[in-house]
Amino acid sequence: MPSYAVPFFKGSGPQPPTFTCPNAYASAAVPPKKNKLIDHTLLKPEASESQIRKLCEEAKQYDFASVCINPYWVRLGHELLKDTDVRVCTVVGFPLGASAVASKGLEAVEAVKDGAREVDMVINVGEIKSKNYQAVEDD
Repeated sequence: MPSYAVPFFKGSGPQPPTFTCPNAYASAAVPPKKNKLIDHTLLKPEASESQIRKLCEEAKQYDFASVCINPYWVRLGHELLKDTDVRVCTVVGFPLGASAVASKGLEAVEAVKDGAREVDMVINVGEIKSKNYQAVEDD
């Protein structure tokens, strides 16, 4: 499968490692439907159950790739989307990535148990700003 490099920074000075990510669409004969590229997201801390339900209904209606919701709502999202191909995505270390590495790991494990099919981890913003790229990679 073709892949592409993802640089994180531009400019001079120390640069973090470049990561290679698979590009699932690079060899597709037919371009994917644009709606399948959308992660329908609601990460506000005050999001209510009715808002999560609405988000999931919209994702089903428009056949989005996923819904991205806070870990607390993953079980509900999983239940609402279980008979669809819309994935449940959640976040760990959100919003600043300042959680301990072990905490992020436990949070990810619980999210998967609750039904998440994708987990987005927020890297430690403070370590990035400090140019401590090894700590970011270890995270």
